Amino acid sequence: MHRHLLTGVSALAAACLAGTAIAGEGASRFIENETISSVVGDFQFVKGFPTPETTKKLFDVRTTYRVMEVIQQNTFAASLYAMRKGYADAGAGKPNQVLVWFDRMDAKSEFLTANSDTVYAMTFLDLKTDGPTVVEAPARMIGFVDDMWMRYITDIGAAGPDKGEGGKFLILPPGYEGEVPEGYFTATSRTYGVWLALRARLDADGGNTEAKALYEQLKIYPLSQADNPPPTKLINASGVEMFTVHPENYGLLEELGKLVEEEHPDAVDGAQKFLLAAVGMEFGKPFAPDDEQKPLLEKAARVGAALLRTNMWEY
Repeated sequence: MHRHLLTGVSALAAACLAGTAIAGEGASRFIENETISSVVGDFQFVKGFPTPETTKKLFDVRTTYRVMEVIQQNTFAASLYAMRKGYADAGAGKPNQVLVWFDRMDAKSEFLTANSDTVYAMTFLDLKTDGPTVVEAPARMIGFVDDMWMRYITDIGAAGPDKGEGGKFLILPPGYEGEVPEGYFTATSRTYGVWLALRARLDADGGNTEAKALYEQLKIYPLSQADNPPPTKLINASGVEMFTVHPENYGLLEELGKLVEEEHPDAVDGAQKFLLAAVGMEFGKPFAPDDEQKPLLEKAARVGAALLRTNMWEY
């Protein structure tokens, strides 16, 4: 999906430009006394100046296409925020509380791309609270570590630096300048939140005996507590009702806004920061549109979600 996100000027803005025509017999070089028609309405200018109604409409269009672009470019972040919230609601709100689908996953767990023929284990690290965090992964695992924008940090298992042999992984928070001890597979995250997902194979007869034995070896703890690590709790999530998919309405903006508020200010680059700030999302600040802004954002969020679905369907 991410290969087909629309970038630069949004689809709505492009449509406005492509569909623009000038009322009357021809197009003048400059906008003067004319009405410009587009797929999103007509815009009237008098002596080159927009009427008050045109100004409001065009600014509303600008806000709408910015919201649409925010949704296209940050859906992975919204998805992981919703997933983390779903884990916490299911009793796994801390890094050492790991959801494991020992009896495999079924439709009661609402996920986007999971399957029912493997034994999953998932949790989220909290580098903001815990600082550098250790994941002691057992051998014969398949897994990965992603930041909160679903960007790759490292693999665990055959594709990772442990080559399937297991070992101690040390995940560092963004901007970390402290001492890094030896003896770890070390990687740095661009965000404080970190998604850890592991998979274990089923036994030849379809059972989970080997998977259980492997996961019992899994340990997750802050580096600062390496000498006396707290126990890792495995929570059987099979059959547990769980909602982890982001909404397709204004709630998506609310959840993304909360993530931006709590994350590291360098989680995204300058262009992305501008786009987020343009719709009211700034790092370290709450997302709090006023009563005048919120109705427009609610409508824009639905259009942004509609475009996202259309991207996936048509491309």
